Amino acid sequence: MRENDAMSASATAKFLVEARRDRRLLDGLPEDLRPRDVEEAYAVQDALVPLLAEHGSGGPVGFKVGCTNEAAMELLGADRPFWGRLLAENVFESGAQLDLPDAITLVVEPEYAYRVSRALPARDGGYDAESVLPFVSELIPSIEVVGHRYADFVGTGVPSLVADNALNAAWVAGAPIDLGNGAPDLSDVPVEVYVDDVLQATGSAENVLGHPLNVVAWLVNELADRGRALAPGDYVTTGTCTPLIPIAAGSSVRCEFGRLGSVSVAVTA
Repeated sequence: MRENDAMSASATAKFLVEARRDRRLLDGLPEDLRPRDVEEAYAVQDALVPLLAEHGSGGPVGFKVGCTNEAAMELLGADRPFWGRLLAENVFESGAQLDLPDAITLVVEPEYAYRVSRALPARDGGYDAESVLPFVSELIPSIEVVGHRYADFVGTGVPSLVADNALNAAWVAGAPIDLGNGAPDLSDVPVEVYVDDVLQATGSAENVLGHPLNVVAWLVNELADRGRALAPGDYVTTGTCTPLIPIAAGSSVRCEFGRLGSVSVAVTA
């Protein structure tokens, strides 16, 4: 991205939409379209999301937060989390069978998500896990399907990942847990990922910034710094509880969240 940032962001967003449409595998973004830092990348994302909506992905219904897991940070060379937008047409219920024509490489991530129940007012010093809890109404075990078009998504750099809407391809929601009586203790809940009924990875809620509510608080504070805010009804996914699990088309995935239930999805060949 160069002199006219708005024009550059728009050009990069159009390039990414075309790459999705044509199912092209990219060595990386062309140098003149490549965001130089995360701030430029969010400008591209802001231009991309409306274009994706025009092409059938629907409007935003919340946020996905990525790189909240220390292993993911180390893998991508990131020093902090980042976010993308959840789009209406990319949200599914457990048991869904997905055809993802815009995804070249697929990765699944077992995640906890929350549903925002009311607007969060400005707060001196920002929010933490305790103070953000009264503003969410549901805890949702879920699966994020990451789909990317980069031949080397690890080496392409965080700004390019953020620009492409943080690589979200689909979000699959399990049965929500009402938080009206308080939040359940997640510290003793194992998270297991099965691909075609074979255990691939285990993890826990502690792997995402110590607790998923810490991720929600982080996002609220980051958005506030940019003059943005979560809206009532928004979903917030909080990042993978296990290492990243690559899958191939034709795979069936099941994530077990102990006593909190399970979530499944199949990706058609």
